[in-house]
Amino acid sequence: MVSLAEMIDKQYTFPTNLSETKLELYRRAAQLGHRGAAEAYRNEVTREKRGHQERLMQLQQQQRVMQIFGGILQNISRR
Repeated sequence: MVSLAEMIDKQYTFPTNLSETKLELYRRAAQLGHRGAAEAYRNEVTREKRGHQERLMQLQQQQRVMQIFGGILQNISRR
């Protein structure tokens, strides 16, 4: 499971279903007692959370920019 997860990470192969994702493979190997898989699983979860938070911040920044442009356009059309 760990070897397959590493191959997926290096894009040597791709998961064919949800039970073969890198995260799921690490999780299952960790449940079976593989210490390296447990650490890799924790790292992947942390990486996914960080990526999710970054995407949320980007969306918030885009919304702010759109609000600013919207205000500018409203002021231009009133003149």
